Amino acid sequence: MSTRAKKKAEELLKTYGLEDPIIDVRYIAEREGLNVVFVRMPDQLQDVAGFLDKDRNRMYIERNDSPTNQFFAIAHELGHFILNHQPSEYGILCHGNKSDSNLSKEGEANDFAMNLLIPKTTLLREIKENGLKSINNLLKTGLLAKFFGVSTEIMKRRMQSLGLY
Repeated sequence: MSTRAKKKAEELLKTYGLEDPIIDVRYIAEREGLNVVFVRMPDQLQDVAGFLDKDRNRMYIERNDSPTNQFFAIAHELGHFILNHQPSEYGILCHGNKSDSNLSKEGEANDFAMNLLIPKTTLLREIKENGLKSINNLLKTGLLAKFFGVSTEIMKRRMQSLGLY
C-alpha cells in the first residue's frame, strides 16, 4: 500500500468534504482540471477501461462499462494525475484491473483509487454497524461493494489492504 497514494486520496476527500459513499470521482476529477470523456473504445482497444491524456488534461473512460468499473477507472486515472505520474511511467488501465504494464505506478494509482472510493473511516464505520463477525457475509453478498459503488474484487482488495480480510 502506497502511503503517498493514501495521503493524497485523503487530502482530496477532505478538500471536497466527501466521505459518504458513493464518492463522486467525476466531480473531483473535473474540479482538479480534468475533462472526463466517455467514449466507446475501438475494437482493437476493447479491453481498455480508461486512459489519461495528461497533455490535454483529459481522461477517456469506456462508456459501455458498468458504473462500478467507470468509477474505478476515473479514480485510477485521477490517481496518475494527482500523483504526478509521467506517461512513460504507467500503462493503460484494462478491464479486470489488468494493465498493459507491470510498472509500480499502476499499483500506486490502484491504491489511490481504493483509498478515494472506499475511505477507511467510512468503511470501518459500516463494518461496525453491520457487525464485525459478518465480514465474510458482507463480502459474499456484495453489500459493502454496492454501498461504496465498487466491484466485489476491489472491496476485497481494500479490506485485505487494511488487514480486515
